[in-house]
Amino acid sequence: MRILDQAMARYNYILIGLVLLITFFIVKSFISKLTRKNECPKCQATDAERVPKGFITQMLFSGRDVKKFKCLKCWNMYFVFNSDNNNN
Repeated sequence: MRILDQAMARYNYILIGLVLLITFFIVKSFISKLTRKNECPKCQATDAERVPKGFITQMLFSGRDVKKFKCLKCWNMYFVFNSDNNNN
């Protein structure tokens, strides 16, 4: 019971730690989808289809030349900065 009492006394620190850990993994997974070349960061395939950006990504990348693509080989979504490709 003592361990449970100590955990309950420090639940604020535990919750903050969990929120920071979850935020870290969300940011890490989002950063892994950013690329400068028009190839999938997961499988390096160049076959992709252009997908419209969602509301949050439009707000996040407002004023920047960022395009969202879906890989046709592994179905991974990724973002391309300053794309020189003509896939519309």
